Amino acid sequence: MLPRLLLVLSLLLPCLDAARAEENVPPGCPKGSGDCGLSASGLEPFDAIVVGHPLKILSDDEMRALYRWAKTRMWKDFPDDEADYLARNRVMLLPVDAAGRAVLVHMAVTDYIPEVYLPGALIRYTPRAMPETYYPDGRPVHSVLAGCAGVMCTAGDAACPGDYPRGMFRFNDGVELDPRTRKPLAHGRHIDPISMRERAAAMREQQKSHKPQNAVSMQ
Repeated sequence: MLPRLLLVLSLLLPCLDAARAEENVPPGCPKGSGDCGLSASGLEPFDAIVVGHPLKILSDDEMRALYRWAKTRMWKDFPDDEADYLARNRVMLLPVDAAGRAVLVHMAVTDYIPEVYLPGALIRYTPRAMPETYYPDGRPVHSVLAGCAGVMCTAGDAACPGDYPRGMFRFNDGVELDPRTRKPLAHGRHIDPISMRERAAAMREQQKSHKPQNAVSMQ
């Protein structure tokens, strides 16, 4: 009887481990990819620049499941109730490297235009640096989780994306980060955190735009 019981337990343990691992994956986040940056940001907007083609925009049902999952973990002190969370936020899954790692980032519903936030579009996400804006009734437009997302290249524009490196970059200076450690990559790229272009190219463009034009000679 005991050997049979041990055999049953040995067969069940891998299933229990897999179920436990799946519980740690938030809704909308691919399996095996950790928690897609939610623990790192906690109750703040995700704190790095991310440039990439969106893998998905979470549906209302997925956002509802995400809220309920995170509310028992890193969002225990999140002040917004479920209805307010759904009303003010849109959640996007963005890739951060070629290995398939991705992060879940929040943006304000007022910034989200479904017609342009498509899988083929090139998106840049940054933490918010501008002062908060408010509805007429005094409520802030952004939740505490929302950063700033914008479309840099529309879906179908084949030429545009080539100007922008994809990945994760430090917010204050544009240094490329290792998504696993959040430390600068030894041979990483360096973007201008305003234009999102490679820093050297951005500086060349800036110098060109400020170069004085040759005066037209009078005949």
